[in-house]
Amino acid sequence: LKTPVLATLSLALPSLVSMSLLARVRERTRHHPLADHLVFGIRAAVAGLIAGAALQLMRALLWTAPAGGATLPASWPDAGAALLAVLAFLLLLRRALHPMLVVAAAAVAGMLVF
Repeated sequence: LKTPVLATLSLALPSLVSMSLLARVRERTRHHPLADHLVFGIRAAVAGLIAGAALQLMRALLWTAPAGGATLPASWPDAGAALLAVLAFLLLLRRALHPMLVVAAAAVAGMLVF
């Protein structure tokens, strides 16, 4: 029991501590114009990092070799996974659903279809 707890703490604690400290600093400098510009730049960088991570996941999940040793090239997208990704994106874009609801629905659809 000690190992899972220690592993969880070692993963979560650094982020928790750093975000708590940054939140305190941001609260103190909330009305400073330079801090506003800094946060604006950080938001743009974070959006780029998230987009890059999403593209890497998309490449890894959608463009993999089919199961069972099929002869299709590994660069061909899995049609079912690609359709599920497009549907999830459209639900987020058109219906303004909560992302966790879309993730849960995609998980259920993945279990049923695949």
